Amino acid sequence: MKRGEIAFPIITRIMSALFFLSACLCLSACVSPGTVPESGGTGGQAGETPVKETEEWYYGQFDDTRRSAYDAFRRAAEDPFSGQMTEILSKEGSVSQIPVTQLDSVYQGFLYDHPELFWLDRSYQFRVCGTGEVKTADAVAVIPLYGSPEEIAQYNDRFTNAADELLEGLKTPEGSGTDPGSIYDSLAGHAHYTEEALYDPAYINEHSAYGAIVEKSAVCDGYAMALKYLMDRCGIECIVIPGTVNGADHVWNTAFWDGAWHEMDITWDSSSGGGRQYFDLTTEEMGRDHLRDPEEEGPAFPVSTGR
Repeated sequence: MKRGEIAFPIITRIMSALFFLSACLCLSACVSPGTVPESGGTGGQAGETPVKETEEWYYGQFDDTRRSAYDAFRRAAEDPFSGQMTEILSKEGSVSQIPVTQLDSVYQGFLYDHPELFWLDRSYQFRVCGTGEVKTADAVAVIPLYGSPEEIAQYNDRFTNAADELLEGLKTPEGSGTDPGSIYDSLAGHAHYTEEALYDPAYINEHSAYGAIVEKSAVCDGYAMALKYLMDRCGIECIVIPGTVNGADHVWNTAFWDGAWHEMDITWDSSSGGGRQYFDLTTEEMGRDHLRDPEEEGPAFPVSTGR
């Protein structure tokens, strides 16, 4: 979906609710909680390579073509104010091309892997190349939400300081690690659900980890990205899972500890006043009302089989 054209053939892509449904990655449209149904790295400053404190899970699911585009988005984020397109390079270092239809899922996977890059717009630019029937791109650019590296640095400081405070009281005896449940409870009690953000595009931060951690206001994607960020900070691998609840786009998490995956939906627990009704569930238990996006349209997410 085009938002506009900039010196053709450089095109700006905006990721809307319709895209999220087709690409199996929803970051802008989330289900409103309503009544809960019954159910059984620190961020880098602008200009720095994002700190990789846990494995980039989405990157690991992509083929070489998508990884090359992901790498280009990463390099573009290192200098978001350069005004230049970042070429997509193959493993051998030559300019590579990717079908334009694949870029949305790559960029969204990049954002899901890096919630500390909350200062990036959910839209991006790409340069069309070739004359064939299938449109391809050979370069990309990211769009910062703020006007300068200094402004991004200020937001990053607020973000990391707020996260530090949130995690400060969760420290456990040396060597035992931070309890995932305490991270979950802390964030669930910290942020409140802001339903207006589902309908009003002026609510940008509610869809990011910044909104949940700093402004204490979020919808499902903000909650899920914030939980991933905090889990990452504590060395717990965490993934954002897109899907639907009652037909509406939604996102939740799965995290790995004690040798197994554990699913959770902090949005539902936070919006219902706390508790752990949706913490540490199996995939089967979560699947009673949460439907993952079809695997043929996206990556195969880990299955939680038991605690």
